[in-house]
Amino acid sequence: MPKFEPFEARNGNKLAWMLIWFVAGALVWFVLLLRVKLDEAALKAETVTKRLNHAGTIAELNDFFEMIRPKPGFIATPILMYLNVLVFILMAWSSQHFINLQGSFMLEWGANFRPRVLAGEWWRLITSTFIHGGLAHLALNLYGLFFVGSFLEPVLGKWRLFLAYLITGILASIASICWYDATVSVGASGAIMGLLGILVIWAWKKIFPEDINWVLSINLAFFVTISLVAGLLGGVDNAAHIGGLLSGLVLGYLSLRYARGAQGARGAQRARKIEGHSPAKKRKPRRK
Repeated sequence: MPKFEPFEARNGNKLAWMLIWFVAGALVWFVLLLRVKLDEAALKAETVTKRLNHAGTIAELNDFFEMIRPKPGFIATPILMYLNVLVFILMAWSSQHFINLQGSFMLEWGANFRPRVLAGEWWRLITSTFIHGGLAHLALNLYGLFFVGSFLEPVLGKWRLFLAYLITGILASIASICWYDATVSVGASGAIMGLLGILVIWAWKKIFPEDINWVLSINLAFFVTISLVAGLLGGVDNAAHIGGLLSGLVLGYLSLRYARGAQGARGAQRARKIEGHSPAKKRKPRRK
């Protein structure tokens, strides 16, 4: 018989997990504030300006939508986010629920389930990476996907990011059915853990500039640790998390040469742009 407990029990400790995430996030911000120096005068001036300008809220909302809009160098990440949101909207509309979807219902929509996969429904290894068990589940994964995509896609490119998402997601689903005999499993977190694994290797090998690399390393340690600890407390498919992370570490190592080359090309391109905007040197007229 299928085991639906992980998703039905997800709401049981929701308040406790919200507090844990809040405290952990506050600690990360505290560490970052100790390292990064802020211009207090500029911040105060900007705050006063926003208070006096009632259009500031609309401008901030427009900025938010601009961040998640497909644009050159950032196409695959928002498209993957849109696909996950679209699938969830269709499922919520069909079930008339959006806080917590039933395991039997998710199974009908393509959730990962070992007996069905071994029976020939291999496509569940892919479809399950676009299905979520509730609104909170979706929101957390969208945030994680946006975070990793913001760093990975400018270096990997859209098609390689798509491929990395699918590969790590499939391997995470395989790890899940190898560990659990009859558990319904859904979510993009396995693929996201894989993308985090790629970033872990890149941060370790210092692919990014030093100032970015330090902040990135702090955030990676936070995301990976919280995700794995959450899996140990139950209600989370930790096998998929670990499988995705390990596959991402391998992909990160295999893509090191490409990442270094891509970063070098981006640096050279930025340098050419700076030179192009710099004022031309005046030449002294030559006398014949």
